[in-house]
Amino acid sequence: MSAADFYLTTTKIIESYEPIEFPIDGPNIGSVINRIKLSTFNLKAIGSYQIQFQIDTTSKLSLMINSVNQPYIITITNNYTIGTTIINTTKNNTIIYIVNSNYIPLTINNAHLTIIKLL
Repeated sequence: MSAADFYLTTTKIIESYEPIEFPIDGPNIGSVINRIKLSTFNLKAIGSYQIQFQIDTTSKLSLMINSVNQPYIITITNNYTIGTTIINTTKNNTIIYIVNSNYIPLTINNAHLTIIKLL
């Protein structure tokens, strides 16, 4: 099993179509999930991954979990959002990031990202 947590604990404005930064590392079990940049993560092995995030925002939001393979669009209208999806990677070293897919900037107060390799 491999899993990793990443956090944002300060208020940050995310411009339209910009990735959300998670600058704080939490626990990381295994070596399959790694950070590349503050907003970009590498899934080293082919398989299924659960992507879960919690975001506290002052705005309604639309997010996109983007990867080299395909985007996963999640539109949510609550100010405190919990989203979960499963993605399947078809190649090693798949890069993912979560993007503000709104046409306006988004103010985030806190955020938490968990990535778990399922298979």
